[in-house]
Amino acid sequence: DGQGDGGMRLENPVEIIQQDDNSTQLPPMFIDLPSTLKDQTLSDLLPLHTQFASTPISPDGVAYGLRLYRNNSRLLMHIDEPNTRIIASILHLGSSDDSKPWPIVLEDFHGNTIEVVLTVGDLLLYESAKVYHGRPKRFDGEWYCNMLTHYYPKGWDTQDSHWEGHYAVPPHWFEDAANLPKEEASGRCR
Repeated sequence: DGQGDGGMRLENPVEIIQQDDNSTQLPPMFIDLPSTLKDQTLSDLLPLHTQFASTPISPDGVAYGLRLYRNNSRLLMHIDEPNTRIIASILHLGSSDDSKPWPIVLEDFHGNTIEVVLTVGDLLLYESAKVYHGRPKRFDGEWYCNMLTHYYPKGWDTQDSHWEGHYAVPPHWFEDAANLPKEEASGRCR
């Protein structure tokens, strides 16, 4: 996951990046970034993620290197691991001249999907441990490059949160319910 200090390599196998046995799909490349650049990126983007989340965010985020998808790539719909990948962003860095638009698909909590086509320099922020997302349509072009960052709220249990990020109930919710009339409080527990 981009632990080195520079260099391009084949990306380590990732379950959600679909590769067909009989396809002309090339596996993604991964460009490791120097630690100083990753740290600076996390620091620079922290205020945007904090504003988006409307809660204090831990500065201990993760900035991966650059993922360079190649022709026929697909990214299956998924949610991210809920221990540390709660608030995410994708920074679109560029794509080959022959690239067709390649949308990321996001599914809201009502099952509605939205397709977002990023252009160079666009930054998409989303709750990656709650919102199903992926690029299920095959990429058509030579290459497509982006950078991923992940953050989590301050005080988040990074060791034992499992599905908590997906189904979390604010801690004050039960206290607030105790002060509501019985009819309203029971409506919260259906």
